[in-house]
Amino acid sequence: MDALPVAEDTGLPYASRARGTDPEGRDVAVMHACGHDMHVTCLLGAAQVLASDTAWSGTLVALFQPAEELTRGAVAMVDDGLFSPRSHASSKARPRSPARRGPRTS
Repeated sequence: MDALPVAEDTGLPYASRARGTDPEGRDVAVMHACGHDMHVTCLLGAAQVLASDTAWSGTLVALFQPAEELTRGAVAMVDDGLFSPRSHASSKARPRSPARRGPRTS
């Protein structure tokens, strides 16, 4: 998960002391200060509900967008070919079913 360029000034012993580099290359304090935990929980929960519903069938693609706080993560994913069949068809990295055994033939 990414962190936000925010200094945690709570005084708590577990407060973030992490440092990061912002988009302009500056060293900044960073902390987990956004709703990623809830976003992940909601998306995984929705995927689990769909997967357990025997009346539903299809392919579910669950995506987590990087850099949503900066409003450029989704654009970067699309620009990188997220919805381009050609970019996926040319990829050598394909998911492999756990039930499949032996060497790949294609």
